[in-house]
Amino acid sequence: MSALRQLLKEISEARGGVSIDDIARKVGVSRDEADAMVDYWVRKGRLSVDDLAAGCPSGGCGGCAQGVKGKPGCGSSPGNGPVLLAITIPRRPGA
Repeated sequence: MSALRQLLKEISEARGGVSIDDIARKVGVSRDEADAMVDYWVRKGRLSVDDLAAGCPSGGCGGCAQGVKGKPGCGSSPGNGPVLLAITIPRRPGA
């Protein structure tokens, strides 16, 4: 199985939260390669990516996985730093 298809399989079988870094390690590719693969599957319509940080307060909450020791995480600097994303497989009509 190609790394591209394996990445799609790993995402489809992931239960709960999993990081793209974890998926990249499982597939045996770099983070940049995994990001490019996700972009490929998004263009093909097989994955959907949604920005979850939009609901964060501008100062960050510090309570999510992106926060460190109570300090603001993903919402701390809009436009800078990491952003929490949800990568999902969209339902196909009739499925």
